[in-house]
Amino acid sequence: MTHDVGRDGPPLSDYEQMPLGRLGQRIRSLDADDAGALRRYEESQGHRLPVLQVIDHWLHELADGAEPTGE
Repeated sequence: MTHDVGRDGPPLSDYEQMPLGRLGQRIRSLDADDAGALRRYEESQGHRLPVLQVIDHWLHELADGAEPTGE
């Protein structure tokens, strides 16, 4: 599923209020396209290094064959 960040906002509901620890869990439901969209959103909005690191880690896991949880 490809998510249009510009039109819809981030691909996770309540993303703006989500604590970093919860993001690490919720991001596992995203495929590579949506995780990439979330990264672009974060880069354009908050550009918070710890958040970008969590997203990057998930993108690397996906590239290594991890599957989204489908939450």
